[in-house]
Amino acid sequence: MKQENKAKKRIAAGFLPVAIAIVLGVAAGLILRALPGDAGTVLCDRILSPISSVILGFLGTLASFVIFFSIIAGISGMGEPAVFRSVGGRLLSRFLLFLTVSSLLCVPVTLLFFGVSGGNGGAAFDAGAVWDMLLEIVPTNIPEAFSGGNSVQIIFLALLFGIVLLGISKKTENLIRVTGELSLLLQSVLGKVIHLMPFIVFISVFRLVFTGQTGTLAAVWRYPLAMLTCCFLTAAVSVLRVAIRKKVKIGVLLKKMMPAFLIALSTSSSAAALPANMETCEKTLGIDKKLVDVGVPLGQTLFKPGLVFMFMSGCLCLAERNAVPIGVSGVVITLLSAFAFSIAAPAVPGCSISCFALLFAQIGIPAEAIAVIIALDPINDRLCAAVKMIAMQSELVCFADGKGLLDERVLSQKP
Repeated sequence: MKQENKAKKRIAAGFLPVAIAIVLGVAAGLILRALPGDAGTVLCDRILSPISSVILGFLGTLASFVIFFSIIAGISGMGEPAVFRSVGGRLLSRFLLFLTVSSLLCVPVTLLFFGVSGGNGGAAFDAGAVWDMLLEIVPTNIPEAFSGGNSVQIIFLALLFGIVLLGISKKTENLIRVTGELSLLLQSVLGKVIHLMPFIVFISVFRLVFTGQTGTLAAVWRYPLAMLTCCFLTAAVSVLRVAIRKKVKIGVLLKKMMPAFLIALSTSSSAAALPANMETCEKTLGIDKKLVDVGVPLGQTLFKPGLVFMFMSGCLCLAERNAVPIGVSGVVITLLSAFAFSIAAPAVPGCSISCFALLFAQIGIPAEAIAVIIALDPINDRLCAAVKMIAMQSELVCFADGKGLLDERVLSQKP
């Protein structure tokens, strides 16, 4: 109860800086539009926009290293290869299966909101483009993978290094410990940088108002609505599956899941909700501690279904908005890219923006469209982190039940 009350208080504290940034951005944009001369143009093009680019660039670079070390630490920290094979490996497969199914199901939902045009995308699936993208998962130049911010290649390297370290863990205990500490350090640094996001929101809103593009946000209302629909359906199906399978009341499950849900919603970060998530899984959902210690960190790193919905909805919406033709082939490429980036993006608020920049470049959406993504990111990022909590906890309950690692008495108890 104390965690839930604290989480409720964090919602106001989490939204307040963003709300202030939006208000100030609107006010500054309106004031400078009314003033004569080109002071607003200079401020926007020469000062604020370069600052925003530097911050976002640094955020993307830092995120690449967070991805790399957090995945290595999560895998190598499992202790024994047998644990990874019997628990971690199968749980990873389950998470990936869930992501695959939810990704496929989000396509018809998003297509209800956005149409598929012909044009260069055509109606035929471009297998060559998909094959080229799959080949690019394996880096031919490791430094370029980091300097170019190729998240898919970085996650491939991280999985490779993590599995190798896990196999020789007895000889590399010190290295594994240092890797884990370095991962925590980088996540802390990234968390500090994320505090600058309200300033980025201010710049984005200011530019939209000053340049007279406020109608853009009103025109893209279907983007967050499509994403919210996908998130709601995913959370509802996840909870309903556990309730039916274990004959537990839905209200009881939701109340138990609420602390981690509220923390993730208020902070936009599953990392901030990690302590509450682990406590909920073990003490109120009845999942064995051995599974919690492996499953929660692994899920926090790789299990992010909300990002698939965000990437698909955002890309299709802004492609339609900017008259970029996307046929069946383009939808498939976008889906595969969204799936890969959902795994690669670190579980911290704001990092989806760098992934959107790469997706826009691949699809052909103008780079300036990222302003809409940034303006809506504080809302959408919170939805992603929150729905992840419910879906991940539900998957862990089902997995624990199949492995005999679930205390059904604890699960059915009222909180």
